[in-house]
Amino acid sequence: MLLENLNFECEVCPDRDGNSDKRILLENKDDKNYLEYSNGNALCVMDISSKIDKLYQGLLTMNINEWNQQCFDGPMDMYPSYLWRLEIVADDINVSCKGKDNLPKDWDEFKKLLCEIGIDSSFPF
Repeated sequence: MLLENLNFECEVCPDRDGNSDKRILLENKDDKNYLEYSNGNALCVMDISSKIDKLYQGLLTMNINEWNQQCFDGPMDMYPSYLWRLEIVADDINVSCKGKDNLPKDWDEFKKLLCEIGIDSSFPF
């Protein structure tokens, strides 16, 4: 198993402090797996090497491939609350999807996987 890429980007309406961008990026360096995520101005980097298999298996179990090439847009609005994009590439996973003011029906499963590897439960929304 090789999880090559996980890239999530989200732009939301700025909060009181002007924070609006949220991002998750997986880096593979020297046989280690690092997850970098930003939540507004805060930037965190963590070694998830011991959890990478669990993340990969969880993504397969939730059938994340069903999200591939999907556009999860909510109702038409001149000023969307949030826009997001997700890309995941692995041995058996190839997903590229996006959305506006709407999330996939099984988003909570994805968010739970992120929490299990150490990302704050309030991320991204």
